[in-house]
Parts: sequence; C-alpha cells; structure tokens
Amino acid sequence: MTTPDEVPGNGGVPATPRARVLLDSDGLITEWSEGAEALLGYGPEEMVSRPLWSLLVRPDPAAEPAGPDAPPAGDDRLVLLRDRAGRPVETTWHMYPRLTPEGPLTWVVLLARADAADPGDFDCAVLDALLTEAPIGLHLFDTDLRLVRFNTASPGMRHVRPEDVIGQRGAVVAPRLVTGDLEELLRHVLDTGQPLIDFVQQGYPPADLGHEHVFSMSAFRLCDRSEQVLGAGPSPST
Repeated sequence: MTTPDEVPGNGGVPATPRARVLLDSDGLITEWSEGAEALLGYGPEEMVSRPLWSLLVRPDPAAEPAGPDAPPAGDDRLVLLRDRAGRPVETTWHMYPRLTPEGPLTWVVLLARADAADPGDFDCAVLDALLTEAPIGLHLFDTDLRLVRFNTASPGMRHVRPEDVIGQRGAVVAPRLVTGDLEELLRHVLDTGQPLIDFVQQGYPPADLGHEHVFSMSAFRLCDRSEQVLGAGPSPST
C-alpha cells in the first residue's frame, strides 16, 4: 500500500520532506510510500509485510538488528540502505512511535537521501533574497505591529538602517504613511487570516519624505507550522 509522503515539522520531527514508511509493532512494513519507492526502487508489493531492517547494509550480514529500536528512534541517523539494484544508498533515518487509541504501538520511519538539498535551506535563501536584494517592498510585523524585518533594497526603505527601526511600530517608522486606518486593516488580517489586497494608500515613505507616493498595499498573515499567528507581512508597491 502506498501513502503520501510527509513534510513534518513538529514534535521533534525534521522539517525536510521525507519518504514515509509505516511499521507494525514487530517492525514489519504495513505501508510503503511512493517516495520510498522513488528512493530505493522497491514497489509496495515487494516491501509490505517485509522487515525494513532487511534493507540495512551491515558489516556482518548475519547480524540482525533488534527490531524497532535499531536504528534508534529520535534524531536523524545516517544509515546505508540497499536499493533494488543492490547499491548502498546513504540515507537519513528518522523514526518515531505512532500512538493511536484504537490499536497497538506502530512506528513511522522517514527516509531521505543524505545528499539531497534541504528545502529549508532553499526557503531561507529565498527569504534572504526577498529581504535584501529584491527591489520590492516587503515588511514583516509581529502581532503588535512592531517591525521585525524589512527589505533593505525596497525604494521606500532604502538607506534606512535596520538598527534604527526594528522593534518599532509601523506608525513610528513611517508616521506619514502608516495611518490608523492601515493599522486597523493589518489587525483585521491578523485576527481573521483574510489577506488585504491592493489597498491604495498615499503617504511619504522614510526614504523619500519630501515626495508623496501612492502605494498599492497588500498584506498576509504569517503563521508557524502549528498555526500560531506570528505577525503580518504587508507588501507595498507603487
């Protein structure tokens, strides 16, 4: 049986997408995902009801692992698994128990090729580029509408030093642009999750206080993986 692969993010489980394999209490495979098939080449019909440990490449082939405690549960472990062509594949292995009130303890094993790029690194690179290089307006506020980060390359904030404005409310950073009406709209975004789209706002940005600009304001709510609200991300464009 195949299952969707996971992008875990809580409970100590890594945030990198992994191929998921489900095991019963005896360590036998009950579900084999498409990602696992892509990683190792075996189809579900070959792997279901088979012990996952049988794929481990061990110095002594006669030495059998001791069930679901080897490799141990918890943080990522580097292991060698043998693919369908007989080649060893260096793999990150993350295992944790799956507790359900209906049945016995089962196990989830998350596998990924060890040399695969971490999407979390890619996400960080994209965010850094948006906040330092892209010539667009992007500002990140916390739930009290205090500035957390902003794009230093945006025309409205160019030459503004982060240490002078981080931690201050938007109305303090840009008092001739961030009005009470705009703050109310941002609070509505925070409270409801409904994005603000193309709200027209006139004002004077910190980088050009001598000229009035007309901005089209959009904003979205920011949440972590547990749906905890972190803040709002308004993005003005001229």
